[in-house]
Amino acid sequence: MSYSFPVPSTLVAPIRKFKDKDGKEPKRGDLIQIFRRLYQHWAVYVGGGDVVHFKPAGRDGGDIACHGKGQVLKENWEDVVENDKWRVKNRLDKKYRPRPANEIVEDACSMLDEEPEYNLVKYNCEHFANEMRYGKPKSRQVKAATAGITAALLAIVQITLTILGYFKQGKGRRSRALVDSIVHDQSLAGFP
Repeated sequence: MSYSFPVPSTLVAPIRKFKDKDGKEPKRGDLIQIFRRLYQHWAVYVGGGDVVHFKPAGRDGGDIACHGKGQVLKENWEDVVENDKWRVKNRLDKKYRPRPANEIVEDACSMLDEEPEYNLVKYNCEHFANEMRYGKPKSRQVKAATAGITAALLAIVQITLTILGYFKQGKGRRSRALVDSIVHDQSLAGFP
């Protein structure tokens, strides 16, 4: 003989909806973009509320590492996303043909417990996720960052050359005298 007792609703964990910030529910093989404070973390949705992702070995979710041993993990999406915003983002679907979902999931899961080399610029979580979905290790995050750094360096070079050219032509004598007087005044005030 069996007895059944009602379970108080306070003992039942609420079921959290698995929908991104845009209300989209992921499908197997979709890429998940997670908005961390300084960067975006990427994972592959493999079904059942789990994702496979690549990160530097021994690091927490918010840590940034430049290079070293990496690790591929299968974890519950809530444990990976934590309290950050996230969305389904298959942003290269128009540029590259996605592989079949079963192949994406199978290949991502076959990488579990592997320790590929992690490199922030050459092979990071976004490279991994895109390699699983498209067969191409791409990172638009890295591409955008390197383009920004290159533009900043070119601007610095341009400004430096402009200033040097200005002084070389003798047009900067008054400006040079002003800079010298400021430097001299600061030296008297105790500044090096």
